[in-house]
Amino acid sequence: MDPNPLIFPGGTWKNGLRAMISRCEERIVESRSQNGGIADRDLEVYENAIKVVCQQEIDNVLVSINTQVPASEERVVEGIRAARGIYETVLKRRRQEAERVERERAAEQMRAEKKVFEDMLASEVQKFQDRLHPIMAANEIKMKEHDEQFERLLDTQKKTGAEHTRLLGIHQRMIADNHRVTSENLLLTRKHLQLEDDHQSLVCEHQQLMEEHRLLQQHYWHGEQQLADLQLQREME
Repeated sequence: MDPNPLIFPGGTWKNGLRAMISRCEERIVESRSQNGGIADRDLEVYENAIKVVCQQEIDNVLVSINTQVPASEERVVEGIRAARGIYETVLKRRRQEAERVERERAAEQMRAEKKVFEDMLASEVQKFQDRLHPIMAANEIKMKEHDEQFERLLDTQKKTGAEHTRLLGIHQRMIADNHRVTSENLLLTRKHLQLEDDHQSLVCEHQQLMEEHRLLQQHYWHGEQQLADLQLQREME
């Protein structure tokens, strides 16, 4: 682009720069659409385009300076430094704007993804609750039945405990009676043994008396026989 020497340093060449920047932005939009919205590629295209525009404008400034206003080397260097500073500032501002737009786009995408995730999570939670509620209701019924069964078992246990206590008392009394009967049995056994000893002694005494009675009976019969013999002898005399 050739600057208009009649209106230099402002005017047509600045309008041309704006047109080039607009075309650069169009290229950024086109690049985003072709690359699936990848920010890094957009920035690369944008930066390259700005560098090209900046270099072209610097060249135009140099041409304008050389053709319109005879200048010293210091003025040329100052013009180049000023042009480079302007476009580096523009480049920085445009880069920051692109980064801001990309951050907003990423944040919006994250919000959209978060919304989708939250909706999906809410749907899954609702499905889970729909499945869980009948199960919880059935579990509550079962828990109530278990509680009633536990109460019945507890009552039965209490009754069984009372019956066990009663039977334990009976058992203890039976043990006491058994001990008493055992003691009495031991006493009776000792008495029985004593009676057996006494009986044995009586049997021995009885046998002795029988023997003595037999002997006495023999003496008696012998005496009777002798007496009869004496009487018979007297009668014969």
